Amino acid sequence: VHAGTHVDAPRHNSDAGLGIDRVPLDVLIGPARVVTLTVKEAITLADVASLDLTGVTRLIVHTRDSDVPNDVFDGDLVYFTPDAAAWLGRQGMRLIGTDAPSVDPVSSADLTAHLAFLRHDVVIVENLCLRHVPDGDYEVMALPLCIAESDGAPARVVLRTLSPG
Repeated sequence: VHAGTHVDAPRHNSDAGLGIDRVPLDVLIGPARVVTLTVKEAITLADVASLDLTGVTRLIVHTRDSDVPNDVFDGDLVYFTPDAAAWLGRQGMRLIGTDAPSVDPVSSADLTAHLAFLRHDVVIVENLCLRHVPDGDYEVMALPLCIAESDGAPARVVLRTLSPG
């Protein structure tokens, strides 16, 4: 359930968390901002604190991971530091999307960024393909398979350009 583009449910890191079948659709559908971060390794607190997130509750982060071919797994992915994840949660973020296969480094045993996001009830969408997506405001529709009590599910994620005015 965590291969390809997928949504991590709160249950991903806690048996007490909601399964993917209980994640509210109003978190998965709505206005979102796409931003490109040109970091080499980690997305830090300084990186996210420098963004204009006024009124943003769904953030999609485009990194160099979108340039990795679909048939290649690059273990040197761009990940979030736990303090960046917690800060985004404290700002009222409800959904975070990334083009990396994980919000944590591949070598992470304790998944600290996952825990920081989920502690703030931020739903995580991973492994998005943002190769030709310009920065801006969109409507996101992230629709995971409805698998009872699962900690995540593959998802079809669509960005639709918002009409001006």
